[in-house]
Amino acid sequence: MNNSEKLVNWSRQYFHYDQHDKTFTVEDREDIEPVIKLAKDMSSLQPSKEWRHSAVIPKFVLDQSFRENWDRKDWKKWANNHANRPFRTWPGKL
Repeated sequence: MNNSEKLVNWSRQYFHYDQHDKTFTVEDREDIEPVIKLAKDMSSLQPSKEWRHSAVIPKFVLDQSFRENWDRKDWKKWANNHANRPFRTWPGKL
């Protein structure tokens, strides 16, 4: 596995077809451990005050944001939610 694969290939998509019902389902699976590890590694960096990376966004969250048409307020709400703290790259509120 090369470095770019380590950065982006955390998710897999599976297509399931039911011949009986003639329906299909698309299933997304994502290993978030590498995402959390990357966020933790990035938190040890000293960012400049002009440009600060605030979080690593898992694909399932990005997909949800597209479906729901998130705006800046929605992203702040997600980033400041305590449950999403493992994805943050620095402490504090946005």
